[in-house]
Amino acid sequence: MGSTWSAAEATAEDAEAPARPPPLKDGASYECLVIGAGPAGLQAAYFLRKFGVTYALVEAAHGPGSFFETYPRGRRLISINKTHFPDLGALSPEERAEFALRHDWNSLLSDERAPLMGAFSAAYYPHADDLVRYLAAYADAHRLEPRYGHRATRVEAAAGGGFSAALETPDGPATVRATLVFVAAGLGAAAPVGDWRWRAAATVDYGDLPDDLSVFAGNRTESDRRFRGNPLRIPQKSRSAVASNSFPAVS
Repeated sequence: MGSTWSAAEATAEDAEAPARPPPLKDGASYECLVIGAGPAGLQAAYFLRKFGVTYALVEAAHGPGSFFETYPRGRRLISINKTHFPDLGALSPEERAEFALRHDWNSLLSDERAPLMGAFSAAYYPHADDLVRYLAAYADAHRLEPRYGHRATRVEAAAGGGFSAALETPDGPATVRATLVFVAAGLGAAAPVGDWRWRAAATVDYGDLPDDLSVFAGNRTESDRRFRGNPLRIPQKSRSAVASNSFPAVS
């Protein structure tokens, strides 16, 4: 079944974490630039490293999986984490490992099958904070060398092929080159409102919702049966949901 990852190791990952790589230097060049150190970015970096592709993994936040520090607002994942199984004696060790992985919707892939999310939480629906801890342990265990505090501000095609990426790093601005760019940046910080006449400022962003939903009791949302035909007209109120109490009508 490959290497195992114990709960004791899970609680001690910070003490044994490898040294963080230095900030990227202006003019550096890689075969691949991976933007974002969430699950997708970490998984991509694992396979790039495995197959000997030179890469840089950059993340704007202070650690991996920063999306899950805010979302979901209820803090419980809906991706299952099944850690207890019936007798699987009829299966070979390899088959048992594959069976377990099919019921593990949070762990990332690796030849070692370690670390796994089950070492960080035994809950069927884990807490989001446990997933953040798991992602940090995965990055450290496989020496993926994510560079935190690196925000990609612009990516464009470079003369002669490949791409040029402008970054904000802890040491200041830097521009790096890459043959390929893998964007795994996740959800944007803010939705572009553009010229919308009804403005997103009249709504509450999902990430800003309070944990205590009782504050919305008795409130009403704005809706319009004609919304589909005319998205700029929202004059009619409905009691079907509770998100906003004062959405201005626009004619």
